[in-house]
Amino acid sequence: MGHVGNSDREYNHLLQQRLDRKVEGAPYSPTLMKIFKLLWTPEE
Repeated sequence: MGHVGNSDREYNHLLQQRLDRKVEGAPYSPTLMKIFKLLWTPEE
């Protein structure tokens, strides 16, 4: 089970990297990480 032990920060970073590959882009920023925290709880 690869998801066990991964931190929320790591999941958010992986999501940010994936979104940044899109044409619109999503460069890393503290604001983007705050938005992710608002959208998803650690249980999700």
